[in-house]
Amino acid sequence: MSFDPALFRYVGVENATQMTTLNMSLDYYTSYLSSQAGSVPPAQ
Repeated sequence: MSFDPALFRYVGVENATQMTTLNMSLDYYTSYLSSQAGSVPPAQ
């Protein structure tokens, strides 16, 4: 696959860190966030 800048999305440092920690792609991460809506975020 050749480089295509349209395939990259800026998600911010916090989201990128969470995506890496959870080993999730952007699609899975957005689904995960949708399922977590309204719940209490984990304590850090």
